[in-house]
Amino acid sequence: MEIKLFWSFDSRMNLYGATEYMYDLYRASMLRAKQLGYEVHFYGDDVAINKFQGYVDHFYDITPIHFEIVDDLKLYIHTQHDLDCVTIDGDLILHERLVFSDSDVNQVYFDFPETNKDILKEENNKYNGYGDLKRIFEKYNTKYFFPHFNYNNDIACNTGLIKFNDQKIKDLFIHEFRGINSYFVKHIEPFEKENVDAMRKIRFIIAQYHFGCLIRSLDIPASFLKENNNYVHLFGNEKFYDHNKEMIYKILKNI
Repeated sequence: MEIKLFWSFDSRMNLYGATEYMYDLYRASMLRAKQLGYEVHFYGDDVAINKFQGYVDHFYDITPIHFEIVDDLKLYIHTQHDLDCVTIDGDLILHERLVFSDSDVNQVYFDFPETNKDILKEENNKYNGYGDLKRIFEKYNTKYFFPHFNYNNDIACNTGLIKFNDQKIKDLFIHEFRGINSYFVKHIEPFEKENVDAMRKIRFIIAQYHFGCLIRSLDIPASFLKENNNYVHLFGNEKFYDHNKEMIYKILKNI
């Protein structure tokens, strides 16, 4: 199966300020993929579509649609396409074409695992909010409504890359995401107005954490692409380090 890569950007979410550098980051990601033989598919609002003229092969206008959570748009893209769809973050730079190992076994692919040994450590809560997510979701009895949820799961699935390899698993993940997303927006966030920073961080990680819960609870065969692929994902503040900015502009300069 020949995969298709889908980028997305909604300027209305104002992620990282939607600065010109953020658009350059996406341009570099797209350009590198084109150099590796991929076509560029892009979902964006009218502002973002304007920014990527000349870099994108296929545009999909999402201006009339409102998305609540960061990964809401990515999962929406998967509902619009078949299992050949791969969503990719704009801060992910490929060095080689992607390889999807053991496709006869793995039912879903993600970027890399975030675990209790690293990113999920309590000491990192102030940077990523996973500790706040666990405590706040327990406070609101989330597991009662979502039995697969775990207040101390040992893994989260970074969604810098997502590919489903089984339709039933895809439907399950999207259904679960929509449910817990709605629960957060309607029954948690409005009652945690004093925790503005925690709510902002949870919007970034809610899908990643719940997907890790699903994999553990249901013993779903999953693979993490970072383990056997060659690319760099400039997630979080890494995208703003000077040496990474130099890499981005070197890619763009060599058009």
